Amino acid sequence: MAAGGLLNTADGSVYWDQVHMPSTRPWLHVEYEARPNDGEDFLKSVIFFTHPEHLKAFVALRSITVIRAQVATPGFINGAGVWQFDLIQSIWRVKTSAGESCHDYVLQNGTRYSSCQDNSAEMTQRELLFSHPCN
Repeated sequence: MAAGGLLNTADGSVYWDQVHMPSTRPWLHVEYEARPNDGEDFLKSVIFFTHPEHLKAFVALRSITVIRAQVATPGFINGAGVWQFDLIQSIWRVKTSAGESCHDYVLQNGTRYSSCQDNSAEMTQRELLFSHPCN
């Protein structure tokens, strides 16, 4: 992701004022809360991921609780013809009979989107990377 400008606040925090992400593949928008240290208040924030494996590593942090996870998909994947956000139930790393490694995104409404080039190929391996039934 490339950044636009940075916003500096009076308390010394730094925020991106824009993000440009030239991509035609799904990306993840994750709302979470984190407890920096025991006894401190939770901090709510948002983070973006372009790879589900990075979300898996992020969720493994004990101080992180995912509030809501959404996948942003381009129109050729979601069938709507435009980018859209959908709540995620689970993300799977799959390997197809054609040898392709890709990801399946199962939405809260049960719809499945795939990043596989050949959606007709049989899935030979599946590994759960993320699950969040309580969006």
